[in-house]
Amino acid sequence: MPILCCTPVKSFWLHTEEGYFALRIPSTGLSNNVIDKHFAGQSFLMEEPLVLPKFLQDHFRIKNPYLIPAGKYRIVRTQYFFLIQFKH
Repeated sequence: MPILCCTPVKSFWLHTEEGYFALRIPSTGLSNNVIDKHFAGQSFLMEEPLVLPKFLQDHFRIKNPYLIPAGKYRIVRTQYFFLIQFKH
């Protein structure tokens, strides 16, 4: 039986003034395998759409469910984190 195991990494959701969301992930908490698989290229591939969880909608004062569509999203890299920008 296949097993899926994910190591929790503290990440931060941002809601920009332009109205899109971004996810900031510290690079220090990620294994080299995860970085090579998901963050080595210019974009992050999200294979399925994501409905923003209710606690985030409440925090950012969004009344209607917010859907981030499946697709490729730009990755911004710094020395300390990866920033995935969820805008097309």
